[in-house]
Amino acid sequence: ILATVVTDNKNRAQTLIRMVFDKGGGRLGGAGSAAHLFDHVGSIVIPRSSYSFDEILQHGLDVGALDVVEQEGNYVVYTQPQQVHAIKGYLDTKGVVITQTELFYQPKEHIILAPDVQQSILKLLENLESIDDVQEVFTNSTFDAI
Repeated sequence: ILATVVTDNKNRAQTLIRMVFDKGGGRLGGAGSAAHLFDHVGSIVIPRSSYSFDEILQHGLDVGALDVVEQEGNYVVYTQPQQVHAIKGYLDTKGVVITQTELFYQPKEHIILAPDVQQSILKLLENLESIDDVQEVFTNSTFDAI
């Protein structure tokens, strides 16, 4: 589990997060201790109905995108985090309609959770997300339909 936190009181945030992990049966690691399990990437979402895959792929190759994939009725252009705005700007100049741009942490590998622990991990994630200082929570866990 990786969480991004913005706070004006590091001790308060750390205490609240530690309590959630303790109650959920986990352990809070130090800052950055789980970062090696994730890649920080940018994504740009483009509606598939407007363009062909080859057009978007060519645009992505022209500006150094990491990957272009078809996903849930859209094309998603993956970028290095520091390039997302430059690539978005380039696509804008080409008249490409963009529906979403974001930075996130993508797991390098997924782990499959045993069915008996899925509910407790989901509860832990929900409790982390409920903390005001926690901006986003990322996990490399894979959940079956519960």
